[in-house]
Amino acid sequence: PSGKALRFNHKGSYDDIDGTYETLTAYLDVKDIVVQDRFIEEYVTDLSDKADDRLEVNIYALPR
Repeated sequence: PSGKALRFNHKGSYDDIDGTYETLTAYLDVKDIVVQDRFIEEYVTDLSDKADDRLEVNIYALPR
């Protein structure tokens, strides 16, 4: 994808990423930011162990 994107950071196990998505979608709603119907995940650390509390994921939301 090209163009502007909003980046949100998740730190913690992958099992807890749903909470990050709930927080970021609430933020987007409050700010009246309309984004595309997909998010892009960039794994900053290795995803081999989803329970690893040191996992870091960048989540990108692409505005419409």
